[in-house]
Amino acid sequence: MTISIEEGNRRLLVLADFLEKLPPERFDFSRWVGSDWKGARDLSCGTTACAFGWATTALPEADLWLRGDGYAYVCHGTWKGDPNFDATVDAADKAFGIEVDDLELLFTPCDHDDEEHEESDCCDQLPESASASDVAAHIRQFVAGRK
Repeated sequence: MTISIEEGNRRLLVLADFLEKLPPERFDFSRWVGSDWKGARDLSCGTTACAFGWATTALPEADLWLRGDGYAYVCHGTWKGDPNFDATVDAADKAFGIEVDDLELLFTPCDHDDEEHEESDCCDQLPESASASDVAAHIRQFVAGRK
C-alpha cells in the first residue's frame, strides 16, 4: 500500500533535515552503504551511506532497513525476496509514495563524466560528488513541486 503524498512529503522533509545535520565524512552519494558496513541497521558502525541509506536511520517509522552482502539494498519491512533493486523500488514506494523515476531522481547519482553519458540520460539527477546538503536541497525542491 502506497502512503499519501502528504505523508511521503513529510518523510522526505524529515530526511532532508537529517541530511543537513549529518557529518560530511558519513555521506557518500555513490553507494547505498559503505564497504565497511558491518550490518548495523542504524549505521552506528561509523560507515558512510547515501541519502536513501540514511533514511533507514532517519525514519524509523518507515520500517526501512539495509540488506545484502558486499552490496546493500534498502528494503521495507515486508520485503521477503532476495535483496535487489526491486526491493529498493518497493521500499521507496512504501516509505515515500514515489515510483522508480522519482527514486532515481532523488537517490541515484548521475555520472556526468561517463563517456557513455548522454545529456538526456539523467540531467536532473545530482552527480556522485553531491554533498548531503546538496541532496537535502534537491529533496526540498522535489517536495515543493509535488502536490
